Amino acid sequence: MKVYFFPPSSDQNISINMIVEGLEYNGVEVVNKKYNKKGALKKLLSSYIAYMKGTRVFHLNFVENYSANKNLKSQIASKLILMWLKSLKVMGSKLVWTMNNKESHNCTGDKTFHLAFLKKFIGMMDTIVVYCEESKTILLSEYGYPEKQICSVAHGCFVPDKELTNEIRPRECLHILSFGLISKYKNILMLASAFKELQLKNCELLICGKCESEKMSRSLHDIVDGESNIIFKEGFLPESEVDGLFEWADIAIYPYETDSMLNSGAVIMGLSQGKPIIVSEFGYIKDIKNERFVISYAYRSEEDHKEQLKRILKECSERHAKDNAEFVQLGREAYSFAHDNLDWHEIC
Repeated sequence: MKVYFFPPSSDQNISINMIVEGLEYNGVEVVNKKYNKKGALKKLLSSYIAYMKGTRVFHLNFVENYSANKNLKSQIASKLILMWLKSLKVMGSKLVWTMNNKESHNCTGDKTFHLAFLKKFIGMMDTIVVYCEESKTILLSEYGYPEKQICSVAHGCFVPDKELTNEIRPRECLHILSFGLISKYKNILMLASAFKELQLKNCELLICGKCESEKMSRSLHDIVDGESNIIFKEGFLPESEVDGLFEWADIAIYPYETDSMLNSGAVIMGLSQGKPIIVSEFGYIKDIKNERFVISYAYRSEEDHKEQLKRILKECSERHAKDNAEFVQLGREAYSFAHDNLDWHEIC
């Protein structure tokens, strides 16, 4: 089977690379891989070339991000995308979209244009892939999308095949890990500030990732400088070092905004690495929040979010002080869950 998968790779979202690998593992030919680093015109032409060579399935991811801003460039790009997709449909192609978020994380201010684009875009899709029940509910209730055209699967991760029993040891100090690209919607500045204010004993927070802007980097350094129990390891981490990073941790934390979130590959990575998770309640988390290894919370405002974070961090510190092997067991349960349910090869 030939598929035009857009984008065919990503430096920012490794889940794209994992899905492509999973599809190829299952015999799918992703026909446009060599065009990913080319210009917009060459990418456009590559889709028609793919069609001429027999490709009929065009699977799209994050295309909605092009309509996130209400400026002339965004409007032109969005209209061209709709024209491109309409031409593919006229030629008999099937369009597939993976619904990763409620709306683009980059959408700020007046969202009228963005939401109007989404409505037209969604209406053109022959199939929409969703990773959680909330996504399905939104498609049905807000867009009137046909239920029979919704494909529900789990958001996967390549689960390392490893034995956890001899690799994870209970520790006197609770190690908390925040890992991944540091973007505004992930609230890492809030996390660092909340942890700093608590001044917890026998707890360490490691923040590891590349900041999306210099301003965010400076702000985070201002918060953590001088704090002996907060470590900020800035920059892109090579894949070869990821396992060691998670081996250091007892628990992973994800204090994300819930306005646009439905799924998170970073959260799934934490589970696949055998770690319980602290996470705000959004999309997929609502589906699994009753699992013992999921420590989730809801919030009503930015101020409440910080208070909920402080409450959860304090509770985890107290739980660890009482039984420092508890999170080891929860990590084993998380790994078993990921191993049984979240492997991309099986999902694809």
